[in-house]
Amino acid sequence: MSQGQEKRQRVWEKICPSSGPGKLSASERERKAKEFIAASGVDTEGYFNNVVKQTNHSGVTFRGQAETWLESMRNRDSEPLAPSTLAPWSYALDKWINPNIGDMPLASVKNTAMKDLVAKMKAGLPPKSVINYAQIVKMVVASAINEEGEQLYPQKWNHKFIGMPVVNKKKQNTPSFTGEVLTAVLVATEEKKYRVLFALCASTGLRFGEALGIDIKNISPTAPQSRLSRKHGVRHPVLKKLAQPKCGIHAFRRFRNTYLRNKTLTPPGIYKFWMGHAGEGMSDLYDKIKNETMFRKQMAEKAGLGFELPSKIFVIGRNGRKLENSPLEKVAATA
Repeated sequence: MSQGQEKRQRVWEKICPSSGPGKLSASERERKAKEFIAASGVDTEGYFNNVVKQTNHSGVTFRGQAETWLESMRNRDSEPLAPSTLAPWSYALDKWINPNIGDMPLASVKNTAMKDLVAKMKAGLPPKSVINYAQIVKMVVASAINEEGEQLYPQKWNHKFIGMPVVNKKKQNTPSFTGEVLTAVLVATEEKKYRVLFALCASTGLRFGEALGIDIKNISPTAPQSRLSRKHGVRHPVLKKLAQPKCGIHAFRRFRNTYLRNKTLTPPGIYKFWMGHAGEGMSDLYDKIKNETMFRKQMAEKAGLGFELPSKIFVIGRNGRKLENSPLEKVAATA
């Protein structure tokens, strides 16, 4: 029997002797039996919701509920989540969460299971990622509800017992690039698709999922902007070759943010819009720079890229690796 489940069993209760003194008539026996049942509480709505329904739901594993939850997030009527948000959640489930607790009954995913999962994640992930991935577990468990919208398995998560890490923002690792290093990364990246992807992320500040969500049919060489369909080890060998520390794909985004804020005259409203940062007050709410497409294009051209696109790139031809003098296709800065 899994933790969190009620075991179904038969319970016998003596009502009266089968013969002799104290024997009751059939109608009296039925009445007394109903009194016993009512006193036990097993015929109440609360018992049905808390025991019977949960027992029927107990066959659901964490993995199964996670699939249901992701699908509901993707297709919910009110503001369905973008693929750029769902992609890292799916990655966390596939890489870390499901291999460890995916086959557990959902009712069993409590503090002890979370403690074991967090211990394993702490051995291979930074504190912030551990916290983010643990939040996914909480959301999946909370997503199991009954017909009244009440959680089937409400949990009181104990972070101290679980050993949840604490993020020290001053010590948090947030690597970025300089313009010179970024130029070198593009020159040293041999596969064109990755070279273009890195240049795109660095010149626009797009999140990785957003960059991968761009639909080619929405891109025009004459349009001032591209419409995004708000729907990962190549860097590391290149960085090692350049004697640079390892970093995640977010380093390109940090480069763009740092460059726009400190080395250009880009107004704060525009670079916040380009970076997709959430507003912090009424001034941000009232800012309608999203409607000023041509002005944003002008500012993007003035800001520039902050790095050099390589004029000579390596290609692999029939006779092996060689230099090609045709420049990398021009990447326009965010508009």
